[in-house]
Order: sequence, then structure tokens, then C-alpha cells
Amino acid sequence: MWTDTTRAQHARTGLRLPTDLTDAEWLVLEPVMPAATRLGRPRKWGWRTLLDAMLYLLRGGLLADAAAWAVSAGFDGAAVVL
Repeated sequence: MWTDTTRAQHARTGLRLPTDLTDAEWLVLEPVMPAATRLGRPRKWGWRTLLDAMLYLLRGGLLADAAAWAVSAGFDGAAVVL
């Protein structure tokens, strides 16, 4: 049951999107994320940004963003719904 205390404790205010990680959630996940290596290209985005993007897509942003890609041309030129 939600009380005023639990509502304040689990509030997701101050985030860009409701699916973004809070600081407390990030503190739990950060230690298990792989560290950057000297090999390969330097990272353009940090792990927190990537996880925020994945959570957004999993929460429902994928459906809205992929609506334009729902129909594609088949080999015979006919439209195929994916």
C-alpha cells in the first residue's frame, strides 16, 4: 500500500524521462558494468546513458519509434508488415 513516505521514496521526479535511472539505481548497477579498455575506439556515450536508452526502448519507446519502420518492401516489391 502506498503511503506518503513510500511515494516520496520511490518518486521519479527530476529525471528527463520516467524510464531513466535514478542515482540510487545507478549506484547499484555501476560496479557491475565493464570498464573501458585501451583497445578499440573510445566510448562516445557512458553506460548510464546507454542503459537509459535501453530502458526507454523496452518500456514502450520502441513501439513509437519503430512505427515508421513497420512496413518494408518485400523481394517482389509488395509491402510486407513486419
